[in-house]
Amino acid sequence: MIRSLCWFSVLHGSLALETETRPVTKVVNLLEGMQSNLEKETKEDEDTHDKMQCWCKTNGDEKTKSIEEAQTKIKALEARMDELTATSSRLATEIAVAEEEVSNNEKALQSAQALREKQFTEFKSDFKDLTESATSVDKALDAIGTNKSSFLQTSRGRMASAMTQLKMVLLRH
Repeated sequence: MIRSLCWFSVLHGSLALETETRPVTKVVNLLEGMQSNLEKETKEDEDTHDKMQCWCKTNGDEKTKSIEEAQTKIKALEARMDELTATSSRLATEIAVAEEEVSNNEKALQSAQALREKQFTEFKSDFKDLTESATSVDKALDAIGTNKSSFLQTSRGRMASAMTQLKMVLLRH
């Protein structure tokens, strides 16, 4: 009986140990929990990785397309810039020619104005002289007309001829 009692106590002790958490069981449970967490995190990481790859592919395609469009636009703008540079050079040359023409025209205008002023001054002087001469001739004609008898003995035809010539001279000037 003692023996059976010993066996009973040993068996009972081993059963009691199995119901209690043993350190190895704790470690196994902990490892199983870690494995479960790792599998869960792996799944989340794979989902995140798939999303990131999709985003990278989509974004990469968009960026590649944008870069190609920008490069095409750069080429077009460079061509336009070359065209505008040529136009600018041509216009600069035309402006220089036009400025030279304006300068020459201004000099010609100044020369023409100086000549015109000189001619006007001469005209005024000639007009004054002719006006004075015409006035003197008119006075002389009046004097001759009133004193026909005192005019040297000339015929009427000669006198008329002289007066006609005198009028023609006045008309020319």
